[in-house]
Amino acid sequence: MNDQDGHSRKPIPKLWAKNETPEIETASVGNLTITPLPSLALEKRATSALDNWCENPSFENALSAIDIAASVSDKTPFFPPARQIRQTRKAKLLARRLANFVLGEKIEDPMSLLVAKPSLNQQIAEARSKLSEGPRNAHLWVELARLHTFSGSTKNASKAFQAALALAPDDRFVLRSLCRFSVHAVGTKDFEEAPFLAREALAMSDRIRFDPWVQAAEIALSDLLDLTPNSIGTGRKVLSAGDHSPLTLSELASAMGTLEMATGSHKRGLRLVEQSLSEPTANALSQASWLNSRDGITLRPKLSELGVSVVNEAAAYEAMNQEEWAVAIARLKDWQSEEPFSSFVAAEGSFYALGTVFDADAALNFCDVGLKANPMSKLLLNNRIVALCMAKRGNEATRQMDAFVKASPNWQSDPVTCATKGLVSFTTGAVNEGRNWYIQAVKLADKTKDLDLCFRVRAHWLFEESVRFQIPPDLIDSVVAELDSFLTKVNLPRGTLNVWKTMKSKIQESRAQCSLDEIVKREMAKPMQVLHLTDEPSIH
Repeated sequence: MNDQDGHSRKPIPKLWAKNETPEIETASVGNLTITPLPSLALEKRATSALDNWCENPSFENALSAIDIAASVSDKTPFFPPARQIRQTRKAKLLARRLANFVLGEKIEDPMSLLVAKPSLNQQIAEARSKLSEGPRNAHLWVELARLHTFSGSTKNASKAFQAALALAPDDRFVLRSLCRFSVHAVGTKDFEEAPFLAREALAMSDRIRFDPWVQAAEIALSDLLDLTPNSIGTGRKVLSAGDHSPLTLSELASAMGTLEMATGSHKRGLRLVEQSLSEPTANALSQASWLNSRDGITLRPKLSELGVSVVNEAAAYEAMNQEEWAVAIARLKDWQSEEPFSSFVAAEGSFYALGTVFDADAALNFCDVGLKANPMSKLLLNNRIVALCMAKRGNEATRQMDAFVKASPNWQSDPVTCATKGLVSFTTGAVNEGRNWYIQAVKLADKTKDLDLCFRVRAHWLFEESVRFQIPPDLIDSVVAELDSFLTKVNLPRGTLNVWKTMKSKIQESRAQCSLDEIVKREMAKPMQVLHLTDEPSIH
């Protein structure tokens, strides 16, 4: 089982449909003149949004109104637009959740909110039909690109984005959507340069000079690529000038704060992240939640006071931080429904489904959704094989394992693949073969000097031995003690620590049930000695 815990989240813009994106994030460029939003009090901004809806009760105005209403104390005036959202067929799950939050009502059955919608192919056909009537509509080209991204057709998505960019090279929505697509596309063959090309498009835009939303995207993308952002100096001036509302500056402060923390300026970065929470976007709120779940940072205001519950990504991180695993898995599922193309959500969901709640079906679903847009993801293919083994579907796991190694010429030098081979062998009853593969995995992991990998290979081998076979209790105690001691000397990702905690509980349950005689214990222990941590400097 593998995750993306080493993944470093940056506040890259979301790739949402335009009607699901707050209007302030999709403002059109026009003649490239921009009037900074005044720093209005939240209550005044909420009143203004409500007035707009009263004058024109459109779906978009209703969504803007309840988006702001989620942060105000008295939500009663916003009940009418919230009810409109709930009664609108095109409203997505997140919008309906937000409406329920404003109305103060709980969602008893989230699945009841799902309404019938056209298939992905039908949506693509509909988008093409609209483009035939308005081929110079850049936002329609973005929507087509988004749908192709969901279907796994990166090439077609890229072509649609090229058309959108040619039509509107300075459009905020186009640029920010392209930024997110490029991060997804980098995992696809022939698109490794996509993020660099997107960064170039951001840098060449006239909007980069004055637009905090585009500056935020350029800084976040540059940070992800380990490049110095072009707009870092301009961004600092914009943040200190006070010419924009806190909401407009939210993602810029988040991107710059994340960059400062990554480069060692922790206090300054923390202040900027806290500034991003004055009136946070969903993206800024999720970034703060991720930082909190990874580093355990103390934020003011507290995330629980900011409506984290209505943003699925942020709520997932918060649940992980509280070790509420069933809640975390549910929120990860909701998050994946918003970003089905994201390999990270699929990897994170399958990792925690397998390692904390031991839910093979949930893990398989996370992988299957993610593999649709990322069919060559080794991470997701590996996690799917692990899920099949947990579900005791050994024959299917064997077939997928055979296909996986056939497509990976150097798989025998990969410790993760060797460990997964060991798991498949255990599942199909080839115990000795499985142990030999795990021994190989441990040796290969030790050579990498990757402390997290060294730990995880041993922990997972011990777990599988303990829950499947009756291994000697004294050996279990010895290895568990060594692994726990190892953790006191190194700093491993929080995801590894969380999974080890739940796995160790299962291991101890299995230990109590062991009743083998001493001769069998000694014989069984012989091939297991490699489980013990070595004295190599690379491990300790």
